[in-house]
Amino acid sequence: MGIGCLAVLALTCAGGAAGMLFLRGAVMNLGPGHEVASTLATPGVPFSLTYVPSKRDETAVWLDLDVGYAQGVQLTGPVAVRVGGTPVAQYNVNLTSGSCTAPVREVSSSFCINWRTTNLNGEGSLSGQTRMFKVPAQAPGAAVTVSGMIFASPGVNARRLRVFASE
Repeated sequence: MGIGCLAVLALTCAGGAAGMLFLRGAVMNLGPGHEVASTLATPGVPFSLTYVPSKRDETAVWLDLDVGYAQGVQLTGPVAVRVGGTPVAQYNVNLTSGSCTAPVREVSSSFCINWRTTNLNGEGSLSGQTRMFKVPAQAPGAAVTVSGMIFASPGVNARRLRVFASE
């Protein structure tokens, strides 16, 4: 009887440990992943980000921001993706009102981390990270370039505006 109870206890502990490892892996996949490249973006100034994925998986392009605003907030602008110099996608940033929904017009899904917004009579702040779009898996060694420009509406103070790619 004692051996049976010990066996049940051992199986329960092993199952709990396996469950914790699975849950930890699932939670880790919710974040942006491993950052492979980043660049700062200044409103109204072109930016460019080039990276070579280390895995043969899709990558994600994120916008990491911290802005204050005096008359509402709107961030807009074109973003292009090239692989080996060949255009593969064109997006338009359209982040308005501080909500984390569809940060680019062409993609209806979004994923935000640490999204914080305040607004009182049109003044406030906005910060966090939002996944703008995914880049499909590329051939090994293929260089991916993300370039574009982000414009801010009048009264926006960009304390941090960074574009980064992650695996």
